[in-house]
Amino acid sequence: MSEGYDSHKEYVAWVKSDAGARQTAIGIALVEASAPFIEKREVDVIRFGAMTPMDLAGVILAHPTILKALLACCNVAARAIERDPDIRGIDTYQSRLSEAKAGVIAGYLKPFLPPETAVPALSGLDRFLFADKEIRARKGRWEPRIFDALNQQPAFA
Repeated sequence: MSEGYDSHKEYVAWVKSDAGARQTAIGIALVEASAPFIEKREVDVIRFGAMTPMDLAGVILAHPTILKALLACCNVAARAIERDPDIRGIDTYQSRLSEAKAGVIAGYLKPFLPPETAVPALSGLDRFLFADKEIRARKGRWEPRIFDALNQQPAFA
C-alpha cells in the first residue's frame, strides 16, 4: 500500500453504518413507492456467504468476465486492486488471471461481498458499467473521426 493512502477496507469502514442505513431506507422507499407494480419472482441468488475465498477464486478463474460485476458489487475499482493487494494491469471486463492472482483478488473481495446477491442484480450492474465504458471510449475517439472528415474536404488554395 502506498504511503499516505488508506486501504479500501478502511474506506468501507468509514461509511458502513450510513450505507447500511441508506440501503434499508431505499429498500423500504422502493417497495412503498412502487407497491402497485411490485411482483414477487424467483431468481437465482449467489450465496457468497457460503463460499470460501478459494471457492470464489475458482469462480473467477472459471469465468473471468464476471470480475467487473463482482468488483461493482463490492464498490471496488480496479485502482483499489492495484493499490491494496498490488496487482497491476487487470482488465476488469476480460481478465486473464493466474490462479495465484485470482486467489489474492478473491481473498481481497470476499470480506466486501454481501452474504447473497441476485444474479439479475449483478448482471444489471455489469451491463450499466459496460455501457458507460463503451460510451466513454466512443466519446474519446472523436479526434480521428474529425481528422478523417477534414481530410475528405477539398484543399483550400
